[in-house]
Amino acid sequence: MGRCALMEFIAFVEAERYLLQLADNTEFDFYGLAQLDRHTRRLRWIWSYGSTSGRTMHIYHRASGGLTGAALRARRLIVLDAANTKTEHLRSEEPIMLSEALHTAAAAWIGTRYDEEGVLLVGRRNATPFSEEELRSIQSCAVKLSGAIQTIICQA
Repeated sequence: MGRCALMEFIAFVEAERYLLQLADNTEFDFYGLAQLDRHTRRLRWIWSYGSTSGRTMHIYHRASGGLTGAALRARRLIVLDAANTKTEHLRSEEPIMLSEALHTAAAAWIGTRYDEEGVLLVGRRNATPFSEEELRSIQSCAVKLSGAIQTIICQA
């Protein structure tokens, strides 16, 4: 295994550890991590937990659409639930929400100074809104993921 491949593997293992910690500390039905392909401007799902659809990991979609696209553009956490009616239009533009039958979801931007970007998406298959504590946990995980990616890039 070459140095770059090893670094990518280490980054993935560390990212998975943060994602599983989030899953242990929260009660969402779906957890997913997508990476932005800068050349095609498409999101590619690289990790999921709680998926009920065999299509999820094969979905590639425009980085400009849906809840995940809104998080990428805004570079912050975007929430879609009954308390956030301004984001309701994003539901039909988000392929993962449709394939996983999610009613509420939150997408957090993951990024580094080196233009590596991705999105953390969590959701529920019922209409239960997010608590402030849950939103802090999602944001904290996104920051940890950004830091892990940044560290690996700097070491490469």
